[in-house]
Amino acid sequence: KKNAAIADKKLSELNMDNLKRFHRFIGSKSPISANTVIEMLRTVMEYAKDKGYVAINPVHFKVKELYEKKEDNRRLTKPQMDAVLDRLIVYDKRSKHPKLNLHYYEENNLNPVACCVLGGALLQGRRYRSEWAKITYKQLSLTSKKLSLNQSKVGQKEYNLGRKVLKLSQALFGERYREGSPFNYQNDIRKDYVFPSKMFGRVNNAGKINDKPYINNVRKTWMTMLKDLGFDHLPPYNVRHSFATNALSKTKSIATTGEMLGHSKKSGYKSTLRYAAILNEDVVEALDLIDGPEEKEETKVVKLTK
Repeated sequence: KKNAAIADKKLSELNMDNLKRFHRFIGSKSPISANTVIEMLRTVMEYAKDKGYVAINPVHFKVKELYEKKEDNRRLTKPQMDAVLDRLIVYDKRSKHPKLNLHYYEENNLNPVACCVLGGALLQGRRYRSEWAKITYKQLSLTSKKLSLNQSKVGQKEYNLGRKVLKLSQALFGERYREGSPFNYQNDIRKDYVFPSKMFGRVNNAGKINDKPYINNVRKTWMTMLKDLGFDHLPPYNVRHSFATNALSKTKSIATTGEMLGHSKKSGYKSTLRYAAILNEDVVEALDLIDGPEEKEETKVVKLTK
């Protein structure tokens, strides 16, 4: 709508009245985008204020004035996780050392690089793109059994590799130099990345050259996997939800689960608490366990005297 537009306004002309109209207009199409735009405007106007372009920052939305953020809390159950992992990560049983069964992936028309991204993320709860798909071999240490993330969402952090993730990592190091492997790229920058992209340097559907040496899109593989198993569709990001809820269910510890996920200790693992809400049924069971079995009161016979 024309009266909701702010593109033709000067910074000094922005106020809560026209910002609210703008927010509602975008929200009529996409509530999430509307909130994101307001947050971006808040940052821009704060910068303008610091530079002296405006006297005050006019962006002052209260929480109740923003659209409620709806979280997608769907997840895979533990049996579903196991079934998915059995399809995503398949080793060559003939090898004495961890080695991927590339014949299996070829037979089933699966991208082994995408499969290992998804499988590895599901095994450790990493953010599948920013904390796993784009890692280099320098960040993955087999000797110390750690994954080093220098620029993750939570800043610099090191994570211990569990037994299954370590086995996968050992197989990936072997694939780096395996002849004919889709992980083997020795002639360009992809040689440094654990999950190289076969689309690197090619022109995509939008007519742009793919400049990411690591795989950036695993959605097709994920959707195919869920469909073949007869599971409902979930966004790839929900592999993290699945790991988190399973970890919390097993450990019963907010702090332990929070550390594995890389959540902030300073905030009291606030981000981890959402998974406790998702696992409300487990909380109810835990309360019943604490309370113990319901005791039946004995019926007392009161004798009446004459």
